[in-house]
Amino acid sequence: MSFEDLTFIKEIGRGSFGDVFLTFKKNENMYYATKKLKSSYFKNPKGYKYLCNEINILKDLNHPNILKYIEHRKTKEKMYIITEYYNGGTLGDFLYNYQRIYNNKNLSEEIVQYIMRQIIDGLNYLHNKKIIFRDVKLENMMLHYEDENDRINNNIMKAKIKIIDFGFAKYLKKGELTKSILCTSNYMDPIILFRLNKNLEYKDYGYNEKAD
Repeated sequence: MSFEDLTFIKEIGRGSFGDVFLTFKKNENMYYATKKLKSSYFKNPKGYKYLCNEINILKDLNHPNILKYIEHRKTKEKMYIITEYYNGGTLGDFLYNYQRIYNNKNLSEEIVQYIMRQIIDGLNYLHNKKIIFRDVKLENMMLHYEDENDRINNNIMKAKIKIIDFGFAKYLKKGELTKSILCTSNYMDPIILFRLNKNLEYKDYGYNEKAD
């Protein structure tokens, strides 16, 4: 398929390796999210390796709480990954709006359970496939509403949580540990960085999907 079938509407997100745009495919009458990768990222061997890894993982996923891959396209200067579009913003956006509307009121236990159940279901699916996500944060949890009124009213109990951005995800073989620290440092499980041994010394330590 050519790029003529896609209309880029507006930028809806920015990341370390590229920006995300809301796009419209006229022949399908559908909106998609299209991630445009920086050429400096995929033109070097290491970056291209990580990109191929991300695409291969996305192709392998099929779960209601995980980003759905559609296709990817490559030109001489650009790489695009096209996925489903989710209309509710991030979980971080929801929490900000909720606290602003309700004067910093805490979420109810019912709401927290509803959110966490979906996130855990998605992560459990990944872990059963021996995939470690390594980027669990509010910005990587999107909300999607089937009903526009639910979206407008910020009705979280009608939202579907979607785990997105698999740039740091990695396959692990059965019993395998990894020492790679390719993940978001602000949200990194301490076990990824070190462990404390009996002599109170920090030492490198391999980890698996439990670090999520």
